[in-house]
Amino acid sequence: MLYLALGLAGAPLFADGNAGWAFASFGYVLGFVPAAMLVGWGARRRSDRRVPAMLLAAAAGSAVIYLIGTTWLMAFLGVGLREGLAMGVLPFLAGDAIKAAAAALLLPSAWATINAFRPEE
Repeated sequence: MLYLALGLAGAPLFADGNAGWAFASFGYVLGFVPAAMLVGWGARRRSDRRVPAMLLAAAAGSAVIYLIGTTWLMAFLGVGLREGLAMGVLPFLAGDAIKAAAAALLLPSAWATINAFRPEE
């Protein structure tokens, strides 16, 4: 939320040094807020402790970002769904799939390591 507020206030924090809201990729910045809330909600319920649940959480977070970001992109540029998907989703799917897989594999392992060193209650 601080990142969003600072960028809206004029700090050049967004892609290509953008600030404010009047640029094509701003919807993706907006999408991070509900995506973080969704993934955080799952983490509070320990979805980050199991590989399948973490993979689902990461994919759901990305889907929220894509939904909001692509909707904004299409409206801002005045393009249709096909163009919006071609510009705002397809180029990023492979990288996001790799990041989701990495999170799904690493976070449960990290929790298992942390728990191995915790004293018994």
